[in-house]
Amino acid sequence: MYLISTSSKTNAYFIEQAKTVSQLLQMPYVPRKHQSVEDLLTTHHCAGALVVTKEGPSFVTKEGVPHQFHLSMAHLRLLEIDRGNIDHLLRAIGYESVTSVLDCTAGLGSDSAVISYGCSQLTRHTAIEGHPILGYITNYGFRHFQHKQPKVTEALRRIQLVICNYQDYLDQIVPNTYDVIYVDPMFENPVYESPQFLQWRGHILESKITSEIVELALEKSKRLVIKERKGSRLFKALPPIEMVGGKYSSIAYGIYERR
Repeated sequence: MYLISTSSKTNAYFIEQAKTVSQLLQMPYVPRKHQSVEDLLTTHHCAGALVVTKEGPSFVTKEGVPHQFHLSMAHLRLLEIDRGNIDHLLRAIGYESVTSVLDCTAGLGSDSAVISYGCSQLTRHTAIEGHPILGYITNYGFRHFQHKQPKVTEALRRIQLVICNYQDYLDQIVPNTYDVIYVDPMFENPVYESPQFLQWRGHILESKITSEIVELALEKSKRLVIKERKGSRLFKALPPIEMVGGKYSSIAYGIYERR
């Protein structure tokens, strides 16, 4: 269970904002009353808190570093695109001709940021996140983050984030709603040292790709792209028609297309 609160130095505006978020996410609002977040979590037996601050929403746990929206590794990837180097994910989705993309696992928003920035011709770009707090923070970033380069800010604003289970979303949409569907599930062997995910360990919703999900995705789109380790059981059990990735990288983007 999670709770909603404010920073210790707050005012009536942020308290009302926290109460609104509480209603939106259906999570209890708990007044801060000068207590530490750790004390609030212990008292209310919660695993984490979404804290409303003047810098934006922050996810806080007892053991992790607070998480607020940031571009993370996407920043370096955007710089490489500006230098004329096409990102491997962009190659996998067919960046030159794609007009609509569904990112089923938005997470911190890095991949969707790269897709939107590298494919400015997109007419529909939807990102799905199953964890309500992570989804709220990522969507806040898409809506409010200001980059020094206006075209990066514009790329973020083009992304429409939906908080739900992506399998439920796939069930509801009609065939050919998107040109490409992208999925980045939790790796079979997680990269535990990855700093941007440290505060989310044990909180991120895990999803395993099955043949049924692959079939469903290819009913709804022309192409499915899955990010995994090159030697993963997934790629061995469901071989993609092509894999895109760095020569010396253990990570690849597997491409599947409707027959």
